[in-house]
Amino acid sequence: MEKKCKKNAIIANVRRVSGQVQGIEKMINEGRDVADILQQVNASASALRSIAKQLLQDYSDGCFAKSKKMDKNDLAKLIDQLFKNM
Repeated sequence: MEKKCKKNAIIANVRRVSGQVQGIEKMINEGRDVADILQQVNASASALRSIAKQLLQDYSDGCFAKSKKMDKNDLAKLIDQLFKNM
């Protein structure tokens, strides 16, 4: 079975989120409207959730050879904890 690793796409998404967060900082420094800032915070949080899903998919596809192996219960706990905090 061929691995469908998306490392480059994940890195591109992380960079995009980094830019969004820098934009949020700039908006705060400029004293922009809080509703506009919160909209960007929400967009960044959504993008981070998407990255988390991509990482989990790549992990399940075997793309992270150096990661410790988890059984199904440990993986389920990790997923629950991750999405409970988001």
